[in-house]
Amino acid sequence: MLNKSVNRILLEMLQRISIAILAVLIASLLRKFLLGSLEYKVVWISFYPAVMAAALFGGFFT
Repeated sequence: MLNKSVNRILLEMLQRISIAILAVLIASLLRKFLLGSLEYKVVWISFYPAVMAAALFGGFFT
């Protein structure tokens, strides 16, 4: 019984971390390939949505 709950918690944590990493990776690729023409004008514009998605799916306090 305890083992199943620990496995479930670890799986949920792994999913949350994976979503956060994937959001930042997508933002990095978007910045590099699609927004490259902006150069240094709005450097962090693609990372704001990634941070919001990571906070939303990863949990604010977990």
